[in-house]
Amino acid sequence: MPAAELSEQISMAGKEASGTGNMKFMMNGAITIGTMDGANVEICNAVGQENIFIFGMNAQEATELANSGKYSPLSIYQNSQALHRVLDMMRQGFGDGVKYDRLVDMLLKSGNGA
Repeated sequence: MPAAELSEQISMAGKEASGTGNMKFMMNGAITIGTMDGANVEICNAVGQENIFIFGMNAQEATELANSGKYSPLSIYQNSQALHRVLDMMRQGFGDGVKYDRLVDMLLKSGNGA
């Protein structure tokens, strides 16, 4: 973990097990960018919100949204020009010969690629 300047802990809150790697990054001076989940909660409590960059929902909010039936990736795609552009670019590919249609379809159907 030495010489790292940034620690990205960007999983959806409540969806991945948390280890102590992010704590090691923080102890060595790296800035943490992440969701309010797992060890990031402990880090935030220890160092204060001004010393960690937290974004997104917490685990309870993510679970409630998933269980509510109100989350619609397709609706978000249809109403966001920026997201529409990005996913359409993915569909067209990046000149590497790889087809990303299936990935885009999975994201729009389930919201998490599963």
